[in-house]
Amino acid sequence: MNSFKKKIAVLGGGLAGIGATASLKEEGFDVDCFEKTSQYGGTWCYREESEEGVPSIMPTTIINHSKEMGAVSNFPPPKEFNNFMRHHELYKYITEYVTQKDVLKHFHFNTEVKTVQRAPDYEETGRWTVTVRNRITEEETTNIYDGVLVCVGHINRPKLPTYPGQDQFKGKILHSHSLKGVAPYHNKTVVVVGMGCSGLDAAVETSSVAKQVYLSTRSGAHVINRIGPKGLPYDYTLIRPYIYQLLDIFPANFVGWLLETCYLDFQYDHKLYAIKPDHHIFSKDPILNDHIGSKLMSGAVIMNHTSNALQKTV
Repeated sequence: MNSFKKKIAVLGGGLAGIGATASLKEEGFDVDCFEKTSQYGGTWCYREESEEGVPSIMPTTIINHSKEMGAVSNFPPPKEFNNFMRHHELYKYITEYVTQKDVLKHFHFNTEVKTVQRAPDYEETGRWTVTVRNRITEEETTNIYDGVLVCVGHINRPKLPTYPGQDQFKGKILHSHSLKGVAPYHNKTVVVVGMGCSGLDAAVETSSVAKQVYLSTRSGAHVINRIGPKGLPYDYTLIRPYIYQLLDIFPANFVGWLLETCYLDFQYDHKLYAIKPDHHIFSKDPILNDHIGSKLMSGAVIMNHTSNALQKTV
C-alpha cells in the first residue's frame, strides 16, 4: 500500500510548513519539507544575522495575538506560557509541537528550492518536478511530486523605497528586517518610514536611546493595544461573533466607525495624536503596539507626514 502513497513537497519549514507537514503526515501522505536554513520555525526562529529570503524579527518581538486565539486547535499552549508570547517562548511552543507530531524526520534542512515545474506528464497526472540544492554540498537533486505546497511566507524580503538625494545621504539606511539592536542609534536622530507593525516597533525601540525619532507616514494607521478592557487580551473582546453579526446587518464602514469610536479612541484619540488614517479599520489591517501613545505624548517620537527627499546631513 505504501507504494501508492501520494508524494507531496512542502516548501518552507516555518509555521505554515510545519502545520502542513503534520497534517499531510496524519492523512498518510509521503512528505518532503524543504527548509532553506538550518533551523525550523521561519519568522519565529530568531537569528542574530538577517539573510535575504529568510524572515527576520527584532530581539524584542512579541506575537500579535493571545496564545489561546492563535493556538493550534489540537495543541493548546501550556497554561504557564504568557498570554502574548515573546519570540523565544513561541519558538518553544513550536518545538513542543514538532516533537509531539514527529515532523522533523520529513525535513530537509539547508535545502533551497531552485525550480518547481510541471512534470512532462502533468496533463495526465497533475504531477510536478521539483529541483532543490543543498546549500552545504551544492548538490542539486530533482524529484517528481504529486503535489506542492508553497509555505515560504510573504515577509522574507525587505522592500526599500528610494528618495531623491539618497546617494548623497551620509547616514545609515536599513530596513527593519536588519534591525537587531538599538545601541548603534544612541544619541542619534532617527527617521522611521512607515507605520506598520515593524515600523512602530522600530520607532518605539530606537526612541529609548536616540536623541530624537521621527515617524513618517503617508496614511496613518489604526493602532490597537494588546491590553483590552479589564486588562484582558484585546482579541478576547474584538474577535467575537457579535462583530460578524454586525457586519451582516450594517455596512462595513459603519461598523468600522463604531469600533474606532467606541473602542480605539477610548484608548487614545487617534486624531489627537495625528495618526488617524483616512480609511476605516476594516479597509486595511490595524497595527498592534502598546507603547507608541506614550512615546508620542513624551515627544520621544514625533509624527512627520512627509518624507520626500534625503540630504547629506540631517
